[in-house]
Amino acid sequence: MAYYYRGIARIKQGEYAETIEDFTAVLNLEPEFYPALLGRGIVYYQKKDYELAKEDLDRAIKLNPRFYKAYGFRAMVYRALGKEEEAEKDWEEFLKGNIIDSLAEENLEEEANDLFSWGEKILLWGENEELKEEGMVAGVGFEPTTSGL
Repeated sequence: MAYYYRGIARIKQGEYAETIEDFTAVLNLEPEFYPALLGRGIVYYQKKDYELAKEDLDRAIKLNPRFYKAYGFRAMVYRALGKEEEAEKDWEEFLKGNIIDSLAEENLEEEANDLFSWGEKILLWGENEELKEEGMVAGVGFEPTTSGL
């Protein structure tokens, strides 16, 4: 967990190479720890390495098909790869998941909230205006900040 939390701290500082090392160390110890796959996938997306991002997000979703945050980021990867149909399907899963999560009594991904919060800023306030607008309509938007980015 030390590698994981250090990876979260590093991702917020923009230390992408070090973040990848930390999340890879986590995955070497716990290959099925899907939050680390999400984190590494986000970093690969930021670095515009869309194929590696997709591999990590595919694996995270395969390990936990109810890991809705991964669908949102994979939608971004699909859009970057020009695969609009796949992007639309994943975006719908992401939005459906946000509704399900908001109705759940317990958030099973609580340990990863910092990463998700940081990642949602990219997802909803990143370069893609269409995604930003869809996120606000779905009620998952928030005030943009620059802290940690």
